[in-house]
Amino acid sequence: MRKFTKRSAALVTAGVIVATGGAAWAVWGVTGTGSVAASGATISPLVVGQTITLTPTAFFPGSKHNIAFTVSNPNPFPVDISGISLTITSNDTNACASNNVVQVPGAEPSATSDISLDANSGTHTITYVQAVRMIANAAPGCAGNGFQIGVQVAANSAAVDD
Repeated sequence: MRKFTKRSAALVTAGVIVATGGAAWAVWGVTGTGSVAASGATISPLVVGQTITLTPTAFFPGSKHNIAFTVSNPNPFPVDISGISLTITSNDTNACASNNVVQVPGAEPSATSDISLDANSGTHTITYVQAVRMIANAAPGCAGNGFQIGVQVAANSAAVDD
């Protein structure tokens, strides 16, 4: 049997250290981290068209009128219309108070109207059937008087989870 010399022992020891160090290096783990920033989309109001059509066009005591208007949804999510309210203002409040023309309680959009709007939708026409009326005992000063009717549309998100 051969006798190990100091030199042989040193070489074997160095080889064991290199082999062990190499093995330890091979099992070291490596990790990394990162992050992303996000925010909720900006919500935009629905866009109600500037042209509102009243049918019939002239008020008289007891008359009921349809109102047609356009609306679009500029948001990146669909919406369901949840309410329509009107603001009615007389052009001459001294001769004919604004409350001579009123929104009819319970009036609803026609069944054929779009009441859901897709995300980033184009223009949709909504007809609000018999939505406004002149009261039966309207003031005489209302004859020939003009009225301004503003339309406000409320909606809720119609987005669904996939």
